[in-house]
Amino acid sequence: EARRLEQLETEQLKRQLESVLPATVSSAGPAEAARRSHIAAAVRAYVDDHFAEQISLSDVGDHLNFSSGYLGSLFKAEYGLSFKAYLRRVRIARAKELMRDYRLNLTEIAQQVGYADISYFSQSFLQETGVRPSEYRGGGRNWPG
Repeated sequence: EARRLEQLETEQLKRQLESVLPATVSSAGPAEAARRSHIAAAVRAYVDDHFAEQISLSDVGDHLNFSSGYLGSLFKAEYGLSFKAYLRRVRIARAKELMRDYRLNLTEIAQQVGYADISYFSQSFLQETGVRPSEYRGGGRNWPG
């Protein structure tokens, strides 16, 4: 009976700690792995839905009721890249799609994918793809077939 009570107290304490400090209590079990995967997927879905807005990891944390530090480390562990790198990847992928429409200029495209500053957009595009947006877009006109 004493052992059972001790086990119940331990589990209750663990639950209290998880609610206060979820990043400090980790269990390598499948339930915990599934929970972390689910949270990381929720971060990813938020970015996929809101990439065109000025968002930060703090915004996602506020939305999901987790600290930005916890989400950042969990996301990186799950997907192998930082929140900012993923956000940039999503934005640049969408920008590439928009570049097919030559009625849109690069400033409009940058704004539609969440960049208020065309210079920062160009820098991010170059970092992600290895070419400048104007080179990427101009090269598309000359590609065969």
